[in-house]
Amino acid sequence: MCSKHSPVTSLMTLTIILTLVLLTQSAQAQTFTVLHDFTRGKDGASPEVGLSIDGAGNLFGTANSGGSAGFGTAFELAHKGRGFDFKVLHTFTGGSVGSTDGGGPAARVVFGPNGTLYGSTTFGGNSNGGVVYNLGPAARLRTETILYSFTGGSDGDRPSGDLIFDQAGNIYGTTSFGGNTFNGTTFELRPSGSGFTEDVLYSFTAGNDGAEPVAGVISDAAGNLYGTAGAGGAFGFGTVFELTGSGSSRTEQTLYSFQDASDGGIPNGGLIFDASGNLYGTTSSGGAGGGARCSN
Repeated sequence: MCSKHSPVTSLMTLTIILTLVLLTQSAQAQTFTVLHDFTRGKDGASPEVGLSIDGAGNLFGTANSGGSAGFGTAFELAHKGRGFDFKVLHTFTGGSVGSTDGGGPAARVVFGPNGTLYGSTTFGGNSNGGVVYNLGPAARLRTETILYSFTGGSDGDRPSGDLIFDQAGNIYGTTSFGGNTFNGTTFELRPSGSGFTEDVLYSFTAGNDGAEPVAGVISDAAGNLYGTAGAGGAFGFGTVFELTGSGSSRTEQTLYSFQDASDGGIPNGGLIFDASGNLYGTTSSGGAGGGARCSN
């Protein structure tokens, strides 16, 4: 169950924190430790999303800007003794003249089936529509491979949100713009030879189906996909949607349209399941007090 809080203004932070919560007596003091202060230099700046963790306790993330080229970084905080050693894994150069790399990562890096890191950037690539990339095996600097460059057209524009994988190694995600009516897409990248082929699973219309999905999708055991669209819907304040079927043939169903009233509005965050299959998420506006709301 989500607790109701007073509205809080979201501030961009240049600090990564680790909070250790005592599970037995919540009244006891919690320990707050700063692991790295970003300098807006070669290490990056403005980390916008969360971290991923491996089995050894190493942390991995992205910074939306900064780095030696100014277009963001992927980084690791390597667990070392009682502390963490910060290192840049990749500096994005998208936006630089002649670069086909991505830029402005606004999604986490996640571990793929092969144990390497995958993510997306909101711009850069061949047509400045963003990319999906892979960072190779562990090293001080990881080799980047661009898996797909978006054209900003019907294939999508500005990918964001976490990527997910199925058992065949196909990759799923969302773009907040692009598609047939430039209102965003849900896409699949299929391994094909030495690269990947993109299929648009659904193009949003800004009608009852919603528009501008930014948080990625999740999947159930049957392969159906679920996500949020931050705009559109019956009342114009976003939707929760489901894509049923398999392969590139998917049927979209709107599960809920937000009214920006006590139910909330503009659901830009992702969804999670509980053991019973219920969906949980948040909205960035609306609610009884006019601020963000947790819902299921």
